[in-house]
Amino acid sequence: MFPPGPILIDGLWFRPDAIGGPVAGVPFSATISNLQILLATTTKTPNSQSMNFAANLGSDSNTVFAGPLKLSSAATGASGGSKAFDIFIPFQSAFLYDPSKGNLVVDFKNFSGGQIAICDGTGPNPKASRNYSAAPGAVTADGRDNGADVLRFSYQIAYGRLRNGSFEIGFNGWSQVGSNAITGLGPGGATISTDGLHAAVIGAADVKNSSISQVVTILGGATYLLRFDWFADAFGSPGKAGKLSVNIKDSQFRTLANQLFTNITAALPSGGSLNFRPDAVTFNTLPDSGAVTITFSDATDDGGVGLDILLDDVLLSSSPNSLISNGSFEANLTGWTTAGFSTVLGPAGNGYAVGTEGSNALALGANASVFRTVNLPGGTNFDLTFDWFADAAGIAGNTGQLTVTAIDSKSRTLAKAEFSRISTSAPKNGGQNFHAAKLAFRTFPDSGGV
Repeated sequence: MFPPGPILIDGLWFRPDAIGGPVAGVPFSATISNLQILLATTTKTPNSQSMNFAANLGSDSNTVFAGPLKLSSAATGASGGSKAFDIFIPFQSAFLYDPSKGNLVVDFKNFSGGQIAICDGTGPNPKASRNYSAAPGAVTADGRDNGADVLRFSYQIAYGRLRNGSFEIGFNGWSQVGSNAITGLGPGGATISTDGLHAAVIGAADVKNSSISQVVTILGGATYLLRFDWFADAFGSPGKAGKLSVNIKDSQFRTLANQLFTNITAALPSGGSLNFRPDAVTFNTLPDSGAVTITFSDATDDGGVGLDILLDDVLLSSSPNSLISNGSFEANLTGWTTAGFSTVLGPAGNGYAVGTEGSNALALGANASVFRTVNLPGGTNFDLTFDWFADAAGIAGNTGQLTVTAIDSKSRTLAKAEFSRISTSAPKNGGQNFHAAKLAFRTFPDSGGV
């Protein structure tokens, strides 16, 4: 039923029953005003589940839908035969399901009722069974049978899912060599991180050659982008060169990427993401790669004595080719529409390379904006990732605010977020002051352009 490996389930379909009941096979449109759907992994097997609903749920149980839902069906299909899967329920949050961890539980609670068609189901089936109760808040089932509703799931393959990349649950998911630590609060009670409240410290307590690593299942013959934020901290001693090594090997012990990054230490971090810088590694897997081991190591020349590497917001994504062309502004403003004053900084303008990808970057003036329309598939999750910082022409301490909005062709706002950064001294070179950020959104089936 499902492909091997983890998947992200983001919706499901029913299909109307062909012959059972007075409204079978008849088109309908109705609203359920209060529906809750929960997904979980369970070690229970079909036809042996507990009559206690909660006892069948694993620790990963998650509510994927709660609230009103409009359902409809055209009841298309052969007369007296199976109908099309056209009763769709989009989830409000996706559920990560790994078939190797157990069977899938789908729990429906209809608190309000609703006049909808009877949906298709199976008779006795060794691969599925169900509990039921007439009361949506019941603790114990009224009965159990060995049939099941016929469902079709909407999912994405979750290969390449890196766990705990922001270190909010310590080193859970990571293996360690040497001495490493998790940041707490910095001076003045501020956090030292770019995503969440914590970051990893590689080479804590001056233990040489420390590293952290994680094994991630991937697709063979694919391209991946590994993004991360990091900086070198010498405890208030500026001017030292800290080095971070990123090594990626597959399950056949072949090196897919091996890259060294250098950062010059500054004063002690004053909190937040002030000294972090974004970097990335692109690599290609081989058809039989299977899995990759991603290793971050303190590769400073003296083994990291007197200096620590801080790492946060580690993200791994497949097919990094952007759906937005000229996102690095190497072709100036080609493809973009602007309102207010904006200019491209870089060799094309004043000879100053300031970008994190290529040489250029866009500078937006007061109340200025830049936008473009991209055609995207409907009913799909997207991440809009970008690097940015606030520049006050050498004046430190000013607050810059960036608003990012995704609006579809029906004028519906899919996502909106406001980001703030404190200005530092003028950028020195490259991506020194940039901060990586992301806006996540999901398109509607009829969104069209965004």
